[in-house]
Amino acid sequence: FFVDIAGFSKAKASLLSSLMLFTLAFGSITGGILADRVGAVRVMATSMLLAAPLMAAVFLLGDARAFWVAPFLGFCNGAAWPPMLVMAQSLFHKNRGVGSGVALGFVFAMGGLGVNLTGWLAEPTQLGLYNAMMLLSIVPLITAMLVFLLPTQRTKPAVMPGQAVPVKG
Repeated sequence: FFVDIAGFSKAKASLLSSLMLFTLAFGSITGGILADRVGAVRVMATSMLLAAPLMAAVFLLGDARAFWVAPFLGFCNGAAWPPMLVMAQSLFHKNRGVGSGVALGFVFAMGGLGVNLTGWLAEPTQLGLYNAMMLLSIVPLITAMLVFLLPTQRTKPAVMPGQAVPVKG
């Protein structure tokens, strides 16, 4: 998109992608901290509701201003991952690693399907690249609506702060 439509060089488009991925890491850390404090559903829904207009803005701007929006988009996308993983782990009480694997596998599989669908929609005989990319900004809104169907109870830490833990002999 940024090479074909926005006219960025490949190096500049790669820099934009790297910037989003770099800030995604900080979003992951922050999302985990916030999920522990305010709840997983709130963090996931808020991050997705913020990501939708940011994604649209990155595609609408399509110029150097996208570099100002992209870090916020990456941050918001990253914030949803930790609470999603913790919720998946809670579904597999005795096999939390399996829960993580299922959650990540699902995310990557849906991403693969999404890439194929977007590629098909981007064909000139369908919507075209610009419209297909703009359509992607609806996905976080759909995700946010689905998040509201999840249970809102906050998980309790294994050991409460200040609570003694018995040591076995």
